[in-house]
Amino acid sequence: MFNYKRLTFVFILLSFLLTVSDTPMEKQAKKSLLSFVNIVVEEGSEVGESAPASFLDSMENGRIGLYNFLDRQADTMNDKSKTAKSFLAALFSILYYLFEFLKFLCGYVITFYPVLILLLYLFFTSRFFRRNDYYDGYYGNY
Repeated sequence: MFNYKRLTFVFILLSFLLTVSDTPMEKQAKKSLLSFVNIVVEEGSEVGESAPASFLDSMENGRIGLYNFLDRQADTMNDKSKTAKSFLAALFSILYYLFEFLKFLCGYVITFYPVLILLLYLFFTSRFFRRNDYYDGYYGNY
């Protein structure tokens, strides 16, 4: 029996990879498939210039965007921790240091990609992908 959770994840991952990458072979395949069903595709020059060249460019742009977001959130939490009183000040200080740590991880290529690979490893080896052969009991149906 197929593991539909795993197949669904692979399908979504492949769809995401094909969406964010923009190689000439993919453009040609898309044009060929659309022309097969009589749809004419003319791409404008602005779309081709602004599209990412590869998946790694998309990952790098995502890393930089995440770093900028975490930088703004760290500044916001720092300001709130200085103006808040009692328990909220401690909570905002903890959140500030958490955002600073995540900002450090996203700030450098040498820290971001190993952490990303570790998170993917932990996700793929989690219980979500384990096959449960004993769902009918230990003896199964004979």
